[in-house]
Amino acid sequence: MKSRKIIIAILLLGTFPKLFALNGMYHIGFGPDAKGVGGAATAFPQDTLTALANPANLVPVGKRIDLAPEYFRGTRIGKIRGSQFPFNDVNGDIDLSRNKNIVAAEAGIGYTFLNDRLAIGLTIAPQAGGVITWNQPDPFYPAGTQPFHIDVMYVAFTPLIAAKLFENDWIGKHFLGVGVDLTPARIKVSGMQGLRDQSGFFGGTDAPNYVTNKGWDWAFGWAVRVGWLWEFRPWISGGLSFRTKTYMGHFDRYKGLITPHGKANLPATFFGGIAVKPFVQTTIALDIGRIYNGNVNTFSNLPFDILKQNNHGASNGAGFAWESSTVYKIGIAQEIADSFVLRAGYNYGQLPWDTKIDDVVLSALFLPTTIRHHLTLGASLELGAQILNAAFMYGFKHSIQGPISALQGGGKCEVSTDLITLQIGFSKVW
Repeated sequence: MKSRKIIIAILLLGTFPKLFALNGMYHIGFGPDAKGVGGAATAFPQDTLTALANPANLVPVGKRIDLAPEYFRGTRIGKIRGSQFPFNDVNGDIDLSRNKNIVAAEAGIGYTFLNDRLAIGLTIAPQAGGVITWNQPDPFYPAGTQPFHIDVMYVAFTPLIAAKLFENDWIGKHFLGVGVDLTPARIKVSGMQGLRDQSGFFGGTDAPNYVTNKGWDWAFGWAVRVGWLWEFRPWISGGLSFRTKTYMGHFDRYKGLITPHGKANLPATFFGGIAVKPFVQTTIALDIGRIYNGNVNTFSNLPFDILKQNNHGASNGAGFAWESSTVYKIGIAQEIADSFVLRAGYNYGQLPWDTKIDDVVLSALFLPTTIRHHLTLGASLELGAQILNAAFMYGFKHSIQGPISALQGGGKCEVSTDLITLQIGFSKVW
């Protein structure tokens, strides 16, 4: 067990240091080609990483290797106003993003054979997570004794297989693909002494000795991806893609913090897409999908309520009141020359928070970034068998506001967020 954890730690620490979430717990897309068009890739195969949007994309992209490091810079500010909390003055501004600069990476390889009718591949990419470091301790009673910090990350190693099922002049080409996410995850939490010590007074956690300052903990999980791609004509394609819930093991060191009992699954997703070529050198892609946050107790359960005693870590304990959300992605790719492509896109993700519920926005102080509106730009330059790719994303600043319960002093909480990312990709094709 110890040697397995060491091997996984080297892989994760060396390749994927930290990341931010964007559409709920997930990135807007995978790889610079997809991110350049707002993440719309269900019916628009461009590279091996678009197989994470739709495993059936693996056949059309052919034989290639893709590597794409990415830079993130985000700012999050929390504000508490009008609280009459009796034990401490909790009103004020909290910088939630002292770790503003973050680096991550994605990679994929695909190989086709049997006259390009069958393909196998492997992708490695962050799936969810984030890092938050406050500039002060948690002010609520009992007040924290050090700034709150959480670092959580899920990475998927995804072997894939896809096939061209058949091709017909009347109904076009049909592709089917499947992949299995093998998902190691890690978490480290500090500065939650307030929740730990609160359990002796008002409850709050089922396991106060497994809440904070326990160092890194690891869990492992899996999910299945299935996708279908239909190239009806050279100028129009459609696709569907479903990803099951990621079924995770338990973070045993933090079983008093994470509901239920340290088990934090990731929500299932379902997307449909279409790609149209109104002109030979122009492709317009559109994806619409659903993220099923409401089916994961860790996120969907209501925040802690002293009267209900829905303790953190319990079987039906405290969560963040997330709802399932819809995501819209649209983008355009324009070939300027045989070797140069420009991209632009827009991504809109419904926020999962039900901000009318007491303490929901207050709980957002403890979770990674989620953003509603994203503008993306991208480009590719072919240099023989090598391709250089780039994508830029700007997540427009937005704020969520919500009430604080009377038991927490009343008033309102606000969380403001913005984010930019820059990804550079290197590809080799055969």
